[in-house]
Amino acid sequence: MLNAGTGGPHRQSLALFSPDGRQWSDRAAVAGAGASLGRIAWHLGRAYSIGYGTEGNPPLRLYTSADGLNFTVQADAIRDSGEPTESSLLFLPNGDALCLLRGELGKSRVPYRGWTWKDLKLGIAGLNLIRLPDERIVMAGRIFDTTVRTALCWLDPEQETLTEFLILPSGGDSGYPGMVFYDGFLWLSYYSSHEGRAMIYFAKVKLPPVGGGKKPPRRLTFGD
Repeated sequence: MLNAGTGGPHRQSLALFSPDGRQWSDRAAVAGAGASLGRIAWHLGRAYSIGYGTEGNPPLRLYTSADGLNFTVQADAIRDSGEPTESSLLFLPNGDALCLLRGELGKSRVPYRGWTWKDLKLGIAGLNLIRLPDERIVMAGRIFDTTVRTALCWLDPEQETLTEFLILPSGGDSGYPGMVFYDGFLWLSYYSSHEGRAMIYFAKVKLPPVGGGKKPPRRLTFGD
């Protein structure tokens, strides 16, 4: 929440850049006052983000930028109904775009102005997507049904399914994972409040082989 001068406070998406993860630029306002952008995904040298305004009944929009600073609307009202909320974008090698929007899977093709949506019948928040070198797609995020936990799922965009395979040490308010695949492992950072207060956790996960993701989800404990 930033102060907008005589207009009072408003929400503003900000960007900071770093060449090494240690030294960071000053914060820069992006996408205009009142625009809330989700995770940024880069594709063919352009940044993309699903976002929405924070006042009234805003539509869900796809934003794009050549430099990660100056965002414009690529597609307006990409989803007809429902409340705009947290999302993660992923681009496939053929150029198709996937968007996981809480419990819905969106699909689009260049120029990403027309979208189709599928309800996955699962409550998800604070989520992220990553595509592995073997082409499998992992979703990480907070799942809430009979319990609340941060977990890993396989996303099958063709079958439009999510299959949970690993539960991270978590509970209560948790999620917003960062993910990178490096040296044969999936590395994750996320936060959780299951130990009494919100803390940041770091996990190194050896993923099951191709064809090994149909088993019931395993609960990870640190030290595994």
